[in-house]
Amino acid sequence: WFKETPQDKWFAVDPALDAEITKRFRAAWELARNGGLRDWENAAEGAFARIVLLDQFPRNMFRGKPESFATDALALAEYERTIAELGGGFIAKAGELAGKNGAITIEDSKS
Repeated sequence: WFKETPQDKWFAVDPALDAEITKRFRAAWELARNGGLRDWENAAEGAFARIVLLDQFPRNMFRGKPESFATDALALAEYERTIAELGGGFIAKAGELAGKNGAITIEDSKS
C-alpha cells in the first residue's frame, strides 16, 4: 500500500482513497480486530503492516465515526510488543517501509 499510494495521500481526506482502503482491507481489519492475523507479528514487516491495518486504515474506513478508533488499543499493544521484541530492527524496517514517515515519529519523539 505504501509503495502504490503517494505520501501526500496517506493522511489526506480523500473519499476515493477511503473507499479503496475499505474495499481492499476491511476484511483483513475485521480479522485482526477479532484476534486473527497473529502470524504477521513474526517479522518486522508483518508487524508494521498489522499496526497500519489496526491504526490508520480504520481512520479511512470509518472517517468521522467512533469506529475509526475501535482498534487503537490493539495497534498500540502491537507497537509496544514489537518494540519490546524487535527493538531497533523494527524501527529501522518501519522507517524503510514508510519512507521515514509516520511510524517512527513516535519513537523519534522519545529521544
